[in-house]
Amino acid sequence: MNKEFLNRVVGRLVKETRVDFTKGRVYTPYLLLYLFLLPTTSPIPRHHSLPSPPLLFSEHCENLYALNNEEIDYVWKEYKDIILDKING
Repeated sequence: MNKEFLNRVVGRLVKETRVDFTKGRVYTPYLLLYLFLLPTTSPIPRHHSLPSPPLLFSEHCENLYALNNEEIDYVWKEYKDIILDKING
């Protein structure tokens, strides 16, 4: 597993993800219409949002970056933590 490459994948996914606090939505590169309401009063716990990669995320990483399951799990954890940090401030 080449963590340098995987970290670049994470960086790209984060860069392509837009958090719209005004509308309470998160737009992701792996599903253009994916959104969810952001918390209004309390942070989202790290374990709250999907413990394993959603199918569309996995397919996106496999098709675009040719990642295997182990690499997808690594990228998902890193990506999810960064996005949750952005949401929670």
